[in-house]
Amino acid sequence: NAESVPFWLRAGERALRASANPEAIAHLRTGLCLLAELPAGQERAAQELRFHLALGPACMAVHGYASRLEGLGPVPPTALSANVRTVLRRDR
Repeated sequence: NAESVPFWLRAGERALRASANPEAIAHLRTGLCLLAELPAGQERAAQELRFHLALGPACMAVHGYASRLEGLGPVPPTALSANVRTVLRRDR
């Protein structure tokens, strides 16, 4: 499962670029579900952030600006900010 996570992200991003937003949401949700099974750590946090950043535009296109994906729930602000700090530290 861990090996397939980057491919789900890539498939979701590719669908998003093609304006296939429902497909992008499906691919990104699948990747997030698989990612949740992996142990916590910096790499997982960075990948979660990438998935959530890709999900935003797809959800807005399909469900509107204030949309929320059923089953995923809101992303806690503290978790998101921790992910952002992790990615920023890693990219330096």
